[in-house]
Amino acid sequence: MKQRIFSFTILWLIVTVSLLIFGIDAGVWLLASLAFFTQLELYQLFDKMGLKPIKSLGLICGPIIMLGSYYFGGVDAGTDIFILCFLILALTIIIKDLQAGRLRSFMPTLFGLLYVPFMLHFFVKVVKMAEFHDFTDATSIFLTIWIVAVAKCTDVGGLLVGMQIGKTPLSVISPKKNLGRRSWRHSFCHAHRTFHFGHF
Repeated sequence: MKQRIFSFTILWLIVTVSLLIFGIDAGVWLLASLAFFTQLELYQLFDKMGLKPIKSLGLICGPIIMLGSYYFGGVDAGTDIFILCFLILALTIIIKDLQAGRLRSFMPTLFGLLYVPFMLHFFVKVVKMAEFHDFTDATSIFLTIWIVAVAKCTDVGGLLVGMQIGKTPLSVISPKKNLGRRSWRHSFCHAHRTFHFGHF
């Protein structure tokens, strides 16, 4: 528990200092770094499961999607770059796998690309949309951080509440996740949504 609180504090300290010094560019590069290491970890997990993702190709395309979604084109640049990377990756994998007489790299490699950088690029898209509508840099950063903060605080709050009042485990894989924690998440999200709908 102490380790989780410590990591939570350090994470937000690094993000805050980076954004104050370097602005939105720091946020984009932090997200790109996060996507890269998350995608790498996912590919390593696939390796342990006996799947054979082509890590080098996937890890090259990931940062291109993340950084390109901000630095190239308009609001939908990330989606366009993802489609291009997806097609290039798919054709390359199919050719390489067919030459090797197998087709085991296709799904894990493309899943890693879709699940990590493509999903995370929507944070960058929030910033681009804010800039497109002439909001300030501070507003762009706030909108992005707000999404992460709500998710993270809900998770930590769910853990704290679940450890105190939760009794029925949801899964044997993660016994600390229980119905009390789940109820907290739903209650918090519902209250947050109700407040903002009422406010706007």
